[in-house]
Amino acid sequence: MIGLLLLFTPLAAALLVLIGSKKPIFSAMLSLIPAAITAWAYCLFQSGHDFTVDIPWISRPNIHFRIGMDGVAFLLIALTNISTPLILLSVNKVSNSRTFCSLILLMQFALTGVFMADDAALYYVFWELTLIPAYFLLLYWGGENRGKVTFKFFVYTLMGSLFMLIAFIYLYAKGEGQLSSGNLSLLSLDGKEQAWIFAAFMLAFGIKLPLIPFHSWQADAYREAPSQGAMILSGLMAKMGLFSMVRWMIPAVPMSAAFYQPVVMGLCVAGVVYGAVVAIQQTDLKRMIAYASLSHMALMTAGIFSFAKGGIEAAFVQAFAHGINTVGILACAHILQSRLNTSDLSKMGGVRRAAPKFAAVFFVLMFAMVALPLTNSFAGEIVLLY
Repeated sequence: MIGLLLLFTPLAAALLVLIGSKKPIFSAMLSLIPAAITAWAYCLFQSGHDFTVDIPWISRPNIHFRIGMDGVAFLLIALTNISTPLILLSVNKVSNSRTFCSLILLMQFALTGVFMADDAALYYVFWELTLIPAYFLLLYWGGENRGKVTFKFFVYTLMGSLFMLIAFIYLYAKGEGQLSSGNLSLLSLDGKEQAWIFAAFMLAFGIKLPLIPFHSWQADAYREAPSQGAMILSGLMAKMGLFSMVRWMIPAVPMSAAFYQPVVMGLCVAGVVYGAVVAIQQTDLKRMIAYASLSHMALMTAGIFSFAKGGIEAAFVQAFAHGINTVGILACAHILQSRLNTSDLSKMGGVRRAAPKFAAVFFVLMFAMVALPLTNSFAGEIVLLY
């Protein structure tokens, strides 16, 4: 019951927003309900409560509406339900605010579904559902070049999703029952089959993170998206790739994951260095955040592919911290852009004199992004590096 409440409350909130008040504070208050349910779920989780719900859905090919939650899923659901109210609180002076806020709540529902789904078909439905609000937020509330950037984002995401769909169809054909994360390791796949499945999954998840060389959509999308859309893309949606590697890809194709570990690690190292170097050279605040995020996500992926318990745990601790920090920094960027009508860093001087408290918050978030000791990012990043 608690699992269904956690999943469907954001969807109910999204529908209520369409007929309720158009003020963003109303949407933010509704989004606090899933956050409260998450706190309740945490108490139950600590006592060993089983959140599994398994309902037969489609008899052939044995698809179930099966949801559940482990520690990693709970961490990312908590990140989603903590971040969404903050994202909605940052909404101001936006046209058609009901639809705008409803799409954000729909994204909250879809992300929760991705993290809770324990059936491959159900997981894929939620994965694709996340594309709908992201697409419309970027297309209708984006910047001047939103049409071109939205098309690029859509093509990249759709390409990855199609390859993942082909991989899941093949896995369903190889299996003899429900395809859940728990029975992926029981599939009999030879080395060649695993290599193709690994490539399909890696393409889909590499685009979502993104990893080099699948990153060319990212900086433009972050810059052209409304600030709230950029918060979702960087703070929340990027975590889908990390989660899916651990939940679906590595259990399905462990031999190929181990075989191609050096290749992925090489891409991760390149991503860490490239993202950091390019971020330093940016003059646009949103593009700087985009490349910094590229660097951080590459480091987290390296933690996953270390195949060490400490590395995987550190990757998700860092993912949670990165999500909170990115949402906060992009909220600050939104305030600056709204007041100054620019995201050009060279035109943002004098903020400390005009708004010292705001400047202090912004600098604390920036220090957290670079994992300064005593910030929330330090513990995860120091473990990932060592």
